[in-house]
Amino acid sequence: MISYTYIIGLVISYLQNPLMTGAVCALAPVVMGASFYEAHTQRSYEHKTLHAHEQCNIILAEAVKELQTVISLGQQPFFESNYAKATDDAHVIIKHKAIFASIGYALNQGFIMFVVALALHLGAGYLDDGSVDATSMYVCLLCVLVSV
Repeated sequence: MISYTYIIGLVISYLQNPLMTGAVCALAPVVMGASFYEAHTQRSYEHKTLHAHEQCNIILAEAVKELQTVISLGQQPFFESNYAKATDDAHVIIKHKAIFASIGYALNQGFIMFVVALALHLGAGYLDDGSVDATSMYVCLLCVLVSV
């Protein structure tokens, strides 16, 4: 379904104005690269976060298992310090994920805004030249920006 939308949008855009379609499609790899960076950051940190939470659960399960013995009362500070250390690692990983995912999202949105601004600038130039009318320029812009 997505490929049909992509193909039909590009065909409609190309029929309206081939030059603008080519210019915007030339910048599509930059937008795709920024989207890939954002998605890659999200996926890579999911695994690290999952592993950190598993460590917390192991320590917690150990503490609950030992809770029923009298000897374990002396080991409570040991379990508390291990659990605090495990949760600190998880929090550091989540902080790093938030920072890098925010950078990826900002890159993605920034490049999309740049492509839209460039397409509008290009369209305004074509309107001034008289090589395209306003309706076909907007149809081309909407089709190519939605499909790419």
